[in-house]
Amino acid sequence: MHVITTCFISLLLIVLPLLSHGETTILRESYSYTINDLDSYSTIIEIEGLSLSDDYNVVPFSVAEFTELESYELYIFKNKKWKSVNSTREITTSTISYSSFFSGSKNYFIKVPSNSHFLLRVELKEKYPIFLCKMERHGNYDADSVSYNYSLPDGLVISTNAETELNIMNGGVVSTSDLESDTIVSLLIHPKESSPEDYFSSWFDARIKPLFELSESDIPSELITLSKTASEFELAKACFDYVKLNVKYIDIENGINAIIPRNCEKVLKNGLGDCKDMATLLTAIYRYFGLEAYCAVSRTNSKSGVFDFPAIHQANHMICALNLEGEWYYLDATEDACLFGDPSIQILDTEVFMIGNKEAYFHEVPNNARSKSNIYFDYTFDEEGQKINLELVTFGKMNSAFYGIELVNHQPVKRIEEIFEIITKLNWSIDSLNIEGTRSFIRLSTDLDPSMYASLGKKKMFDLSFLPSLRMMCLLFNSSEYPVVDSPVLISLNFKDNVQLSASEFETLTISHSDSYQSILNIDLILPKHKNKEEFKEHQINKDWEKFWSKPIITQE
Repeated sequence: MHVITTCFISLLLIVLPLLSHGETTILRESYSYTINDLDSYSTIIEIEGLSLSDDYNVVPFSVAEFTELESYELYIFKNKKWKSVNSTREITTSTISYSSFFSGSKNYFIKVPSNSHFLLRVELKEKYPIFLCKMERHGNYDADSVSYNYSLPDGLVISTNAETELNIMNGGVVSTSDLESDTIVSLLIHPKESSPEDYFSSWFDARIKPLFELSESDIPSELITLSKTASEFELAKACFDYVKLNVKYIDIENGINAIIPRNCEKVLKNGLGDCKDMATLLTAIYRYFGLEAYCAVSRTNSKSGVFDFPAIHQANHMICALNLEGEWYYLDATEDACLFGDPSIQILDTEVFMIGNKEAYFHEVPNNARSKSNIYFDYTFDEEGQKINLELVTFGKMNSAFYGIELVNHQPVKRIEEIFEIITKLNWSIDSLNIEGTRSFIRLSTDLDPSMYASLGKKKMFDLSFLPSLRMMCLLFNSSEYPVVDSPVLISLNFKDNVQLSASEFETLTISHSDSYQSILNIDLILPKHKNKEEFKEHQINKDWEKFWSKPIITQE
């Protein structure tokens, strides 16, 4: 499975941790923005602080690929006035930023004299005011005081998602105290006559539309042939599978190309692309066949917050949104194991902004899947109870990890045996393996450790601690430490002798004999979907599960 990181530039000024030989305290940060038009603006940054050491300190700052450093100057406060001083500048080019793609940024490290009160003033010329998208209460250096100032030409305004009204227009200064109820305020600069959502959509649409052009010769021939006989659903599924399987995910971008996709024709030809390239290509193919589809800027569930305001920093991904017979499908071709119709694991229960869909720009991605997500464990103990055979069947989202292993691993049998050894502490051998996109069937066998069973006359006791914990089940089957969808689990334990049922009652487990077979014990449970591992850890089902397997199973002839 591909792990998707940020595809969008979220910061223009990417600030590095303070590097110092002593202690540095930042007293004040101020950011003054002069907006020229919707294509360019300039920035003046002032960083005031105290260098509290007998050795020099270093104040770093970084500017993005499409930002031009006009000037910088260092001042020292001495004899009751600011005095400009020479400073040593060390420049490196970094491939590391908060957004995890190649930003091409230049990192500047400014040496500050020891035991000094200093002021660093930086002037920048910048492109694309749409990236000027947030204010942070703690600034970039966690200063005691942070302020923002904006100057706009006639016809442009600033919209925000702040809980309180801010004095933000033309000369108004927003300070730390104004942002007291908001750690981060999202903003968008846009024409006065347009809503924030309309402008955000049109900005992307104008840059993506020219990339959609596909002729019949560009479309894969098998899709052309299928379109003549298949239903819309069958065709849509085939298009999704084609992009998912024939475009290799690659996330290396620079500057504006970190949010604007490549030409669809080139993506098809080269077979390479990132989230926005794959989303745009899939959307273009759907539109070629007359289906209603949109590129959708989105947030992954690894990114905190709610994407409910058109600000680029709130998003870090792009998918394709498809409307089939009035039902929306949120399609992420970057996840190899994702089944058509199901949201990928990383976008479950998040939000998307559909570019060009004026009826409803924002949509909530459901926290469930259309496909079944079941697991069946069928354990059979031999006559002596010393050997176990396991038949394992997985469906839907709970098959995603196995499917991912099959796609990317040249030795899936060895890899799965290693995983089972880790989660059960037993050495398993795979006797047969059949992995598909929607379903896997695996037969395994192992010898039970002698310490895990004992005979007492006609009775036998079995230690069930080899059963994987619920957390391990989630990791094994959907590569997450908590259930991402409701997932029924059935575990059957088949013994030679009759099983004595435990007297314990469980809130979340159903323990029963299998119909008329007293030698078969069934455990039914549902792994309930959760938003994070902390909530899942506290769920009653984990307590019940531990209570169940921590007691030995007793059988009797």
